[in-house]
Amino acid sequence: MRLLLFLQLHAACITAQRVRGAPASTWKSYFEGGQTFVCGSTTISVAQINDDYCDCEDGADEPGTSACATGTFYCRNKGHTPMTLAASRVDDGICDCCDGTDEAVARTGVQCDDVCLATGASSRAAAVALLDEYERGLATARDWGSRAEAARSKWTEELKAIDAELEAKRKVVEEIEPKKQAAEEIEKVMQDEARKKRDEEEALKKAKEEAEEAERKAKEEAEEEAEEEAKEEAT
Repeated sequence: MRLLLFLQLHAACITAQRVRGAPASTWKSYFEGGQTFVCGSTTISVAQINDDYCDCEDGADEPGTSACATGTFYCRNKGHTPMTLAASRVDDGICDCCDGTDEAVARTGVQCDDVCLATGASSRAAAVALLDEYERGLATARDWGSRAEAARSKWTEELKAIDAELEAKRKVVEEIEPKKQAAEEIEKVMQDEARKKRDEEEALKKAKEEAEEAERKAKEEAEEEAEEEAKEEAT
């Protein structure tokens, strides 16, 4: 009876070119050698695949059992996210894969329901909500980018206007500068002439004052001499 159960389980593991616990993309490699399977330096019969005995060092012959310590079990989880389990979690009575493929009812008596669609739906809803949030954030970022670009364009135009105004004022300054220098030269000449005239006036005034003083002294001396002469005649 136990032998019959094992054979039924083993047949289920490798029937119709399917290999339990292996990704569909690798199924073909298990049957490329016809009735033999090569793993490293070891060659075994395809009948030994998933026979609950570890023949290959890398555990490649037992993707659907817990026989190989280094083995792994692939959960397809259609409708949700695929995942890979350690071989020790296969047929341990605990449903790890959302599609329930990690637990063989014939071996463990545990019937795992396929809840991938329901689980995937909630995950997809969360992903859609997250995507919506990202899209809103992206739209906001684009809006900010557009505003920044508009502001940059405005500032660029303002800077151009300021540069043009500065250039115009610079040209005005360049035109005024020679006139300013000429005016300064004229002012300097006028100041020199005014100073020269002032000096001449002061010199003339001084000479006049000195002449008047000399005349006054001469007059006083003449008067004194006249008085002396008068005194002498009187005596």
